[in-house]
Amino acid sequence: MTMERLMNIDRRIIFLVLAAVVLLGIALKPVIPMATSAESKSLFDTIERVPTGGAVMIGLDYPPASKDELDAMSRAALHHAFARDLRVLAFCFDQQGLSNAGTIVKEVAAAHSKMNGTDYAFLGFQPDMVAAVDQMNTSIASAFATVAIDGTDSPTAELPVMAGLESYKDIALIVSMSGSKNYENWIDYANARSGVKVGIGATGAIATGIYPFLGSGQVFGMLRSTRGASDYERLVRDAYPNAGLKPDASEKMSVQFLAHLLILAFIALANVGYWLSRRKGAQI
Repeated sequence: MTMERLMNIDRRIIFLVLAAVVLLGIALKPVIPMATSAESKSLFDTIERVPTGGAVMIGLDYPPASKDELDAMSRAALHHAFARDLRVLAFCFDQQGLSNAGTIVKEVAAAHSKMNGTDYAFLGFQPDMVAAVDQMNTSIASAFATVAIDGTDSPTAELPVMAGLESYKDIALIVSMSGSKNYENWIDYANARSGVKVGIGATGAIATGIYPFLGSGQVFGMLRSTRGASDYERLVRDAYPNAGLKPDASEKMSVQFLAHLLILAFIALANVGYWLSRRKGAQI
């Protein structure tokens, strides 16, 4: 009887237990330590090597549909850069995601008491991504002529944060958060022409296409969906505990981990029941 029960657990019980585990995980918000992927560690380590005061570009190049996967890693990258006192040039090449990108940059900058125009610049949006990415090989200020500072458009070239920053040759690296193959524009027009380092934060749907660029060295690191964001959050939080970064992606991954563990447990129970039934049959 016990063996039959193990092999034939009512699916309603499975669904109820799974729902309970997920709801408890959401309510309790556990953070379960997991092994860090090599590509996430590479992205973190490369940013760590940028000297204090160096300049990095962070692109929040994704629409609202991708925010559940990419918002957490965008916040982590900004917290990491600001915690290290790096100059940040942020932008968004997706018009639908522009408002969300601006909000994230502003919130994280405020948490580190960074000022727009002095410590960072939110360059905004340009409709022709290819043209803008290519233009920055010679002049960043030409691609983004003005920056909105306190409601007033200020010439980009005159901002204090832009001192000594003319083109990619003055930028330590670029990290683009992307939910589409637009990341290839950074590889084709920035990395290939100027040699600037490119890192990618990717949704799960496009992550597999980035591995060849990791292998060739054209991309120095990658954050793969929620798992990559969780890895990066943990690295930043461990290195900079006072940065104010919340473990949003880490909490999501922990709930997923518990749900997957439960499913594996049910599969194991069914297999144990099957093994016991065969053993009993062999004895008879």
